[in-house]
Amino acid sequence: MKSPVVAAVLLLVAAPAVAATRLGPKHPFDHAALVEKARVAAQKPYVKTADPHAALLTTITGEVANRIYFDHDKALWVDVPKAPKIEFFHRNTYFREKVRMFVVENGQAREVLYDPAMYDYGASRLARTLPDDLGFAGFRVMNPHNAETDWLAYLGASYFRAATPFDQYGISARAVAIDSGYKDEEHPRYTDVWFEQRGGDLRITAYIDSPSIAGVIRFDVHVAGDAVMDVQANYFMRKDVRRLGLAPLTSMYWYGERDRRYATDWHPEVHDSDVLVVQTAGGEQIARPLQNPKLTVTSTFDADDVRGFGLLQRDRDPEHYLDEIFRYENRPNLWVEPTKPMGKGKVMLLELATAEDVNDNTVAFWVPAAPVKAGASFSLAYKLHWTAQQPKRPPVAEVRSTRVGWGGSPPSPSVRRFAVELEGGLLDKLPADATVIPVVTTPRGTVERLQVTRIADGKRWRAQFDLREPGDDPVDIRMFLKSGTQVLSETWLYQYRPGDDG
Repeated sequence: MKSPVVAAVLLLVAAPAVAATRLGPKHPFDHAALVEKARVAAQKPYVKTADPHAALLTTITGEVANRIYFDHDKALWVDVPKAPKIEFFHRNTYFREKVRMFVVENGQAREVLYDPAMYDYGASRLARTLPDDLGFAGFRVMNPHNAETDWLAYLGASYFRAATPFDQYGISARAVAIDSGYKDEEHPRYTDVWFEQRGGDLRITAYIDSPSIAGVIRFDVHVAGDAVMDVQANYFMRKDVRRLGLAPLTSMYWYGERDRRYATDWHPEVHDSDVLVVQTAGGEQIARPLQNPKLTVTSTFDADDVRGFGLLQRDRDPEHYLDEIFRYENRPNLWVEPTKPMGKGKVMLLELATAEDVNDNTVAFWVPAAPVKAGASFSLAYKLHWTAQQPKRPPVAEVRSTRVGWGGSPPSPSVRRFAVELEGGLLDKLPADATVIPVVTTPRGTVERLQVTRIADGKRWRAQFDLREPGDDPVDIRMFLKSGTQVLSETWLYQYRPGDDG
């Protein structure tokens, strides 16, 4: 039910052992020199290296690739206690680009050498015909508690994903996104990757290249239940671009409790993430429930020096999914926390239409305010948190569900009723006689019948209101709860689209 990336991750299983990973000769490695190399390269036109094995790769179809198994005993650092064990994805017709892999120790790098003997090809005769310079498509880091499974995978362009803390893949990230949402979107890719063992942690450095950009991104990966990546990135622009997406996140939202009526599947809900959350520099937390529109929708959120943003899976109740195989309640959250001010810009959300769960149709990233021109450079520092809960959560209550239907009395198709449930934070500390008020703003239509009630279980509160005659165009609605002058909740921000909703 997922893309070939996940299929490749799941299908790499054990094969008979032969020998340890072979490495090439040593040569100096220096991060600053690599960044300078990218800066100089960006001043010249992009040159795509010809692939002498292009025709061969077309014969390694998906069916063939799914029968190629990596030998666990050939993993990088397999013989080093407590070191992360790294395995390598085989190139095929879906993942054709060659990525060179290196090991760094004491300032010296050695290339990981491709060898057909690293793989079990089953009944295929490939092992006898493959060249020994074919190379790798990507890599994965194995689980220390289960040598058959992995928790981190880099495969395809500049994509990567982590399975922590539930041993369950879901949302993905990328190094950078260029012209996302346009038909001619460009996909910068990793061309070279360096691994450095740092105790039980791992440093991954990757060189990025494409017609519009050259750069270096470094990940210091720490795992203790959740996974945290300290990211440092340096990008240099070769060309003007219409939309530069920094710290991009990619996920899937098919349907939830609000839009179940559009589903063709029997499961109550199917999504990897259900909300975009943005923390502004002023301290406001915005929660924007995800949607599956009929046409591509682009939304922006003012985010100068944004404190953080992420695509989250807040609904953790397995009864809301009834899926014992894919277990959507266990999909990780991914939160971006800048550790260096990002400056003036916006968080952008792209939502694409999908009629099934195999498509990652939701993208979020930070976009600089100034036009991105050739010669521009960007130096970024941020953390990526792969977590069960949002890190550094403010004390306000969180939005837990959104429902939409006909409003009015009697119900009328010209009126929409919104029911938003919130939970936790300051709501839990209210005295029994506290007065809670919903504050609703909208640029069009009339807001009526506002009310807030505490649900019978005592943990959740439900805010309801009607919106009368909002017109035929999409309208953004904002709502938060307060008691007196105290703000009790994050800001629910919802885009109501007549014809799409209710």
